[in-house]
Formats: sequence, structure tokens, C-alpha cells
Amino acid sequence: MNAVAARIAAARLLATPRLAPFLILALVDWMIITLSFAAAAHWPHPLLACACWVVIGTRQHALMILGHDGTHRLACRNRRTNDVVTALLCLWPIGVTLRGYRRFHGPHHRNPGAAGDPELPHKTGRLYDGTGRPGDFALRTLRAALGLDFVRYTRLMADVQRSSGLELWVLLGFQLLLATSLWAVGLGWIWLAWWSCVPTSCWAASSVREWGEHVGIAGTHRLHVPWLMRWLCYPHHSQMHYEHHACPGVPCWRLPNARALDRGAVTPLRSLLGEHLRG
Repeated sequence: MNAVAARIAAARLLATPRLAPFLILALVDWMIITLSFAAAAHWPHPLLACACWVVIGTRQHALMILGHDGTHRLACRNRRTNDVVTALLCLWPIGVTLRGYRRFHGPHHRNPGAAGDPELPHKTGRLYDGTGRPGDFALRTLRAALGLDFVRYTRLMADVQRSSGLELWVLLGFQLLLATSLWAVGLGWIWLAWWSCVPTSCWAASSVREWGEHVGIAGTHRLHVPWLMRWLCYPHHSQMHYEHHACPGVPCWRLPNARALDRGAVTPLRSLLGEHLRG
């Protein structure tokens, strides 16, 4: 067996969805979110509230990454179980339908960064055409965190939800049930605080990540990201987006194994910023 055939065979072995690792990752994210809300309630201080707002938003983004795995049916071998777990634990809580996201995301894999990529209309302006500067990147991230990028967020969500069908109404019912249940036990502030994070700190983390995946090329960058940035903006090995496109059947928790199959060069995120944001 030659080297290429060996790598293909190894990648196929990695492409085995398993529910237990998926649930563990999701439950850890939910545990961090729960502890953040508990800390904010127990020690009501503005600085702690800001820290919890960042942490909750980054974990919402982490749930989004797991939801992305679920749209590829990488959470569980049983398709129905995969979809139920993905919707309830990952996507519905942040206001995204599984059906809508799956239909939106599929063409992206066929045409990443090129004509036909449904994400392309949402990636325009100085940050993407080579005329941007590092300050522009920092400013957009800050604007997203403060909720000033709400128009771009709603446009993307509208495109994602466009093909949701009946599931959109189920999602709205899910959110209504959640809100009324929390208000009934005197915890309605949690629902409000949750939704203050989705289009702000969560959206800011997502914006940082998506910029580095395909900017400047009709393909995918093979990135190296520092550990703190991984925790904040590239959770669950999402910096290994190149490996995900090369092996879309490999769950996120096995992407490091997929990267180990190919010892090719990686691009540090700092270098990517310097290359594409020179002004």
C-alpha cells in the first residue's frame, strides 16, 4: 500500500461518529455556561458580568461548532438520534434550525470560497479584498462584540433559516417554552442574558473564526492558532478547518488525528493577518 492509499484508509477509520464524545463536549460547554450564570448571580459585579458575558458567548460559539458537526451527521451513527441531539443541545438554543443550516452549509463544501459558496455574499469589504488593515479587523470584532454588527448577523441568519420549513416554528415554540419556564421560576433574566450574548460575544467569536478559514483563496487555510485564541474563537479544533474540508466525515474531536496524517506546512494565524491585512 502506497503512502496516499494508507492516508485514505486511515482517514476512513477516523470517520466514525460516536455519541459519547459528542455528548461529553456539549455537556462540558453547558457546564461552563451554567457556572458562568451562577457566578454572575452570586457575585453581581460589573467586571464579573463582563467576564461571564465573554465566556458564555464563546461557549455558545462552541455549541455552534458541535452543531456544525451534527449537520454533517457526525454526532451519532443513528441519523434520527444525531439530529435530535444536535438540535436540542446545540442549534435550537442559539436560534438556528438544523434543516436550514444543513441546506445552507452543503454548497459551501462543494465551492469553498468560490462562486456558488453561500457564505461568499456575507464576506465582502476591506477585510476580504486585500485592502484592509489590522485595525479594521480589531474594529469589526469590537463592533460585533458590542452588537453593532447586528445587520450582518441578521442577514446571515435569514439566509441560514430560509429553508427551515416547519422546523422554524418548532424552534420558536422551543424558545417560547424555555422563556416561559424560566420566567415561571423567577429566572427570566437568564433567557434575556443568554440572548444578549448570541448576537454580540458569540457573534464576535464566530466572526474571527470564519475570517481565517477561507480568506483570499478558493480553498481552505491550514492554520496554527495559539491556545488562548483557540479557546476563545476556535473551539473543538475548529482551527483545523482544512482537515475538515479534506475529511468531512471526521468528527471534530478526531481532527488532530486527521492532521497527523499529513505533516504539511501550516500557516500561523498571525502570519495570515499580516498577509491579508496590510492596508
